[in-house]
Amino acid sequence: MERIANSLGAEQGEGTRISLASVAEKIAKNLGVRTEEVAILAVSTRWRHLHFLVPEALKNVGFIPLSSNSALAARNRPR
Repeated sequence: MERIANSLGAEQGEGTRISLASVAEKIAKNLGVRTEEVAILAVSTRWRHLHFLVPEALKNVGFIPLSSNSALAARNRPR
């Protein structure tokens, strides 16, 4: 992730904000998958859930409770 962020920063110039969509595109390219197959999630420590930041289409879908035993993303989080 750090290499991707550095690469994007170099491409866009100093002081430019890097969009999460461009990070997802770079990840997809490196993994050889479609951009739509890459999701970036955020952790809400206040509400104890994960929510989608990318792709844009999933932002309003909902969230994944960190207490979920059936959600792979919630089970494999660092403690």
